[in-house]
Amino acid sequence: MERIALGKQLNMYYLIVRQDERFANLSGIAELARLLVETKKHQTYPLVYRLLKLALVLPVATATVEICFSAMKIVKSDLRNKIGDEFLNAAMICTIEKEALLAVSNDDLALIASHAAMDPEAYFKSLLPNTPIPKGIKDSLQNGISQHSNQKGRTSYVMGKPKESFPGYDDAVSDEQLIGLKTSKLFFVEKEMRPGKKIKLHLSKDTTTPPAFVSRQVANLSPLRSTRLDNIFEAFSVHPGSVEAKLIKQTVVKCEKARDQRQDQYCATSLESMVDYATSKLGKRVKPISTRVNGKESTALQEYRVEGVKKLAADNVVVCHQEYYAYAVHYCHKSSKINAYEVSLVGDNNMRGDAISICHEDTASWNPKHVAFQVLSVKPGTVSVCHFLVEDEVAWVAY
Repeated sequence: MERIALGKQLNMYYLIVRQDERFANLSGIAELARLLVETKKHQTYPLVYRLLKLALVLPVATATVEICFSAMKIVKSDLRNKIGDEFLNAAMICTIEKEALLAVSNDDLALIASHAAMDPEAYFKSLLPNTPIPKGIKDSLQNGISQHSNQKGRTSYVMGKPKESFPGYDDAVSDEQLIGLKTSKLFFVEKEMRPGKKIKLHLSKDTTTPPAFVSRQVANLSPLRSTRLDNIFEAFSVHPGSVEAKLIKQTVVKCEKARDQRQDQYCATSLESMVDYATSKLGKRVKPISTRVNGKESTALQEYRVEGVKKLAADNVVVCHQEYYAYAVHYCHKSSKINAYEVSLVGDNNMRGDAISICHEDTASWNPKHVAFQVLSVKPGTVSVCHFLVEDEVAWVAY
């Protein structure tokens, strides 16, 4: 039917276009297609316009496919038939886009190589030279990786003490799970954040030895994917049925969702990737901040009195929560309508803390069973929900 309709459209097209001076002296079919759109004739003659698009696209699409297959024959030869997919993809890009690569100067290559060779702290200082490193990051830089040799003679990571991760927006908790949940004490409504207010909290990190940052190169060798859980458990010497394995799986699944579903959520598996994510969202004029506790908190909840509140930023905030893993992995997110505050706290025995508080003005899209709504007895989108960051969490603010 379309072939018959095309014949009729072509006859009308010839008749009308020949009488239109705008279609005289065109240089090619690309200009013809552009003019059809400008004059709205692509709506009158849709089949003719489709034919023109096919004529324009087909040579390029066919040539690109042929170039890719030709390059694959060169790269993946009989002597390199065991080449992995990731390396093959990189080699194919270098082969097909060699003209673009030749345009890259030696100075640019040297800069890229220097960044690749930097340790995490040096990378941080190279991008943010005048920015102090907060305690939430510094502790993980100073520890290094705890390792041991397993029975097979290979080096593997020593897992830290199982810890409770911060609940995501989509997470729901039952009444049974809510009992004893430490993070439930971190939530409050924004209007309660005022001098003189008393609140019970536990702001110190859960373990005395936080997981260390590894370099971007090391982290990229072991991507966080559910299909690789068995390999991850083996590398970290974790029994598949243990509590540690369950928490690792939760981290991997959470990071997969962040990578696949939302552009404003990201799992940083290295300090370099955290810095890159924060600067990509907020620009180069950013600084990381974290909660500081001056003294030793008890293992139980500590009572604090709010001494002062200072607003740090509005909207331009990236928050990174540390997840349970063998090395430092942070779940980072940037949301609209967020306010960041620094809250001065005074506890028992004159113990002091400078806590970072994040307030979400828009919670309408959160899970109705989220821990915050159950603790505060409010509904999604009705009030501004705030929470404190513990010591091993980081907020990035623009300045």
